[in-house]
Amino acid sequence: MAKVDFDQERFTDAMAKLDTLLKGYPGSAAAPEAVFILGVSGYKSSHNPKPLKDAYERLNAEYPSSEWTTRAHPYSLL
Repeated sequence: MAKVDFDQERFTDAMAKLDTLLKGYPGSAAAPEAVFILGVSGYKSSHNPKPLKDAYERLNAEYPSSEWTTRAHPYSLL
């Protein structure tokens, strides 16, 4: 559902759903992707790059071997 909200540019709704997922299931296989999409949604809703860097830092700390951490690596340069 969060991905549908994201794709339809309802970023606030997407972020709320992603936050719920991450609070309830932080160890799930979907969690790293949720962190990534949460960061991108935060950026797209505000045009502030801080959510992107925050997403990378969280991914690196909590899911260092995830492909989503690798995808978010460019955000570390922000």
